[in-house]
Amino acid sequence: MSYLKDNVVHHNKTFGSDYGILYPEGHIIRVYEKILRHEVGLSRQENIKLLDFGCGNGTHCEYFLSKGYEIYGADTNSTAIEQCQKRMPELTSHFQIIDPEPSKKRVFFGGNFNVILANQVLIYFSDIHLDNCIQSLFNQLCSDGIFIASMIGTQHYLFKNSQKVENGLYKVETSGNVESVSYINFCASKEELIERFRLFKPLHVGYYDFQISEDEGNCFHYLFVGKKEEKG
Repeated sequence: MSYLKDNVVHHNKTFGSDYGILYPEGHIIRVYEKILRHEVGLSRQENIKLLDFGCGNGTHCEYFLSKGYEIYGADTNSTAIEQCQKRMPELTSHFQIIDPEPSKKRVFFGGNFNVILANQVLIYFSDIHLDNCIQSLFNQLCSDGIFIASMIGTQHYLFKNSQKVENGLYKVETSGNVESVSYINFCASKEELIERFRLFKPLHVGYYDFQISEDEGNCFHYLFVGKKEEKG
């Protein structure tokens, strides 16, 4: 059974016209400053092509645009893409609605990206779909390209009351402002994270965490930064 449709319904239900972050998240800024800019040197050259896979309302695209990047964004949600195009009307053709079903052969905007960002989006794929998606993104990176991705850890408060279904997915029911059901692929350890992204050479494997209210708990995410190295 595929749960992609249910996750898309969940995404569309929570993504209204006023949904989405207005400012780039702290871990994205730190990855840019510490790794992309200073370590890798992707701020001292022109024509740096970046794909934000699961771009949401375009906040991170806009951030990288301000750093001189050539940005592209893809998302399953039409409202999200419309917001991107309104924020950056000169780049309307750089954003597209995509089919949630991943394919190893899928190519966005001609591929050949220097950087691919997959922030808080791969968590909704089953193990099989995740492998297909990662292969597709790997193929679309140029040699020495950088891959940045996050996955929810089992330390996250959502894992505590989740129910395992199949193919790596757990059923998560939420209440409050938005009551919904989604299916999440949790990651149990740093070693598991590295194995999932084994196509890439790990550069840095870290995490980010926060707790807004005591009745929720930790919002723990693993953070992976890897590099595409062509095999000889």
